[in-house]
Amino acid sequence: MSRSIRSAQTLVTGAGLTVVNLALGFAAAPYLLRTLGADRFGALRTLLDLAGYAALFDFGVSGALLGSLAPAAARGDEGGVRDAMAAGLRAYSRCAFLLVAAGIPFALLAPNLRPFAGFDSREIALAAAFLLAPWALMPLAAFRLLAESRQQGWIVNALTGAQAISTLLLQTAAAHAGWGLPGQTAAVAVAQVPTSAVLFWMGRRHATLRAGAPLPRAEYGASFFVQAASRVSLMSDTLLVGWVLGPAAVAAFALTQRMPSMVQAQLQGVGNATWAALMELHAQGHGARLRARLEELTALVSSLGIAVLIPLAIAKGALVESWVGRAGWAGTAASTLACVNAWLWAVSSLWGWPLSAGGFLRRWAPYAGAALAVNVAVSVAGIFAIGAAGPLLGTVCGFALVNSWALPRVLQGAMGVSPAGLYHAALSPFRWGVPFAAAAWWWWTVCEPSGASAWIHAALQAACGLGCWWWFGLNRDARRAWIERASMAVPARQHA
Repeated sequence: MSRSIRSAQTLVTGAGLTVVNLALGFAAAPYLLRTLGADRFGALRTLLDLAGYAALFDFGVSGALLGSLAPAAARGDEGGVRDAMAAGLRAYSRCAFLLVAAGIPFALLAPNLRPFAGFDSREIALAAAFLLAPWALMPLAAFRLLAESRQQGWIVNALTGAQAISTLLLQTAAAHAGWGLPGQTAAVAVAQVPTSAVLFWMGRRHATLRAGAPLPRAEYGASFFVQAASRVSLMSDTLLVGWVLGPAAVAAFALTQRMPSMVQAQLQGVGNATWAALMELHAQGHGARLRARLEELTALVSSLGIAVLIPLAIAKGALVESWVGRAGWAGTAASTLACVNAWLWAVSSLWGWPLSAGGFLRRWAPYAGAALAVNVAVSVAGIFAIGAAGPLLGTVCGFALVNSWALPRVLQGAMGVSPAGLYHAALSPFRWGVPFAAAAWWWWTVCEPSGASAWIHAALQAACGLGCWWWFGLNRDARRAWIERASMAVPARQHA
């Protein structure tokens, strides 16, 4: 099976499951908000984001393992894959022990944190305790990296999509039963078990802790630092809003970002689906093809983001208000910046994958720290100046002042990628995107849709945006190539 087919299958499964998850999420969110209340809903988001920092306790193992596993898988070196998995499982096992040990005081101290003031301390402690259970499964993360390195991303997508759906269903049932925050976090924990179990079964022949060479220690520090910077950038916004503005503001902040975040996740799926194929090209010495593919994928991510995010930004609060009510909207500035951030995260994530999988994180680490410093400084100042939009402005500044020039520069040094080529690929879609945005704004201003009609207008605008990309962003040969790639994802066509 070719690289294109595997990548296309990963993209298709990711898109399909995103649609299902999106539909269920839109149906469940108003019910959870109404049943739990805005304060408890916001407290749940804050607690989950705090628990998300547990990923830092792998101390860079994931990056170091990926840097060893991906090249070995790309070369077809089964011995190298076995050695990397054994070293990764040993390292992950030590980290899991430390993580669970650190989690116990986290559960005991969580009720004393400011965002949870006013809640029953036993409810917060029990909810935090349920989040400890998945932490013990940290070693099984190695099997997800193994599947992705072998370009089995469509299976990973199917499992994580099913996990997301299970989580929503279990959370809705727990809210209906009146189990409060412990029921919500227990649902999150239970839904993770089947995914980990299936991935373990798929890679079970590599499940060994046999002694051997450790992972390259030089990669640990860089991987840990980059992961920490990314985690803080992603999750500090919610925590900052909770600390300064309170849990009710967290609910509006999270709900306002929900739709842009869903689009961002789908756009990032392009990088998730293709990084293993890009690394295969790198391992085989096809540098020119790698650079061409990365520029092509950059143009794709940028174009799809423009087509879908512009209608979301122009709609302002109409979509959120019709979904969960006006109390769920954090304002025009926050919704617009959330759309800008979704586009920036998607493009940067695509550019970052070759550095992670290729073992070049040491080159990126200093810039990741600089971007984080800008992000945090602007976020803290911004939340006091403009409210909930402040942390989102900090993210935009971090990307604009650091990532925008540093990522292409590091890619140039690591893989010979042309920064000018990447800039052209990312920005050229704005040639049709700017007129499209003006037309969409005029359309919304004239029609002023609300309620259910707002969703119809937004969907029609997104369809028009995709049409602009197809007819004005691609030439005839490019359209033919994309049709062929899409058709190859269909199993019947593969056997024809």
